[in-house]
Amino acid sequence: METPGPTLNKPLVGCLALGCLTTAIGVHELAPTQEALFAALWRVSLMLSALWLALPKKGEPVTLGRFGPVLIGGVLLIVLIPRSARTLFTLLPLAIGLGIAALVLRPKSKRR
Repeated sequence: METPGPTLNKPLVGCLALGCLTTAIGVHELAPTQEALFAALWRVSLMLSALWLALPKKGEPVTLGRFGPVLIGGVLLIVLIPRSARTLFTLLPLAIGLGIAALVLRPKSKRR
């Protein structure tokens, strides 16, 4: 018996994204002094929304394909967004360079 591949629940991810977004808006309106909580909820809701958009439809296989390194690099850049613009301008070219290097230096697929 063959084990099925990983399954992802797209509606659950969408509901979690909406929940985080509404909670972030509620925190912003009801407790404006809680800026860190608002920022964290906002970022998590954005990441879950992007994941919801990227998830395959029901019945499609879960694969990253050629965009795996780019996706991982983008997630790391968003999670590690610095507080100052100077650090961002240092990290952004570095992240782009690492993404391009990961795409170029990846082993070739065995399919021809």
